[in-house]
Amino acid sequence: LIVRNGGTIENAHAGATNWKSNDYDAIGGVIQATDAIFRNNRVDVGFATYQNFAPSKSYIKVGNHSFFRNTEFFSDNDYIEGFPQRDAHVTMWNVDGISFMNCHFANNVTTDKDNSTAPMRGIYSINAGYKVEAGCDYPFLPVGHPCPSEDLLKSSFSGFNMAMEASGASTSYTVRVEQSEFSDNLWNILIEEMDNVSINRNEIEVADAGYTLTGSNTGAGIVIYASTGYIVEENTLTTNFS
Repeated sequence: LIVRNGGTIENAHAGATNWKSNDYDAIGGVIQATDAIFRNNRVDVGFATYQNFAPSKSYIKVGNHSFFRNTEFFSDNDYIEGFPQRDAHVTMWNVDGISFMNCHFANNVTTDKDNSTAPMRGIYSINAGYKVEAGCDYPFLPVGHPCPSEDLLKSSFSGFNMAMEASGASTSYTVRVEQSEFSDNLWNILIEEMDNVSINRNEIEVADAGYTLTGSNTGAGIVIYASTGYIVEENTLTTNFS
């Protein structure tokens, strides 16, 4: 599936998946989105377990060919599906190599957000390897040169109860989150039992995101537990809580 040039998928129970519904013997589709919009879906994109291999050498593992560039994933007050449990805009299970470059995730629901069934999470993954990163608006950037800071096109997450959650107890895959913006999220990045994660040069704001705070549900910028080998550097963390 290729979605591009303002192509939009909206008001779906599942916007796009890499498998045939109810048939786990039919998995492996490629999903590529550039300048696309996923709006008011229960799940925008769902990846089920699949390992890609080199076409001429079937024993060599290679990354997934799916990617998302300059793409929006969001819910607002026009979200219509009321009965399912709250989900995530993107879900991934046991896939590797997917990239999100200059992508924007948002829960813009303003009416009774606590009881809305719109997705409460931006990305939720189990045993999956992927990266969330910035694009660059600098023309003809020489190979090996970093993008000037003023030309960065940063990925973003806003308005979520949980912006990103990744667990990886049964995988060697890992997650990279770099040069992205997290604003008005209660919980921002949660890593569970996943090694060698890289979280660098992000701007992270802890806020209530429009949800009612109860008990220990007071939010955090970055939470990593039962993990090792991680690199967390040059992140800026703020809060609007008094």
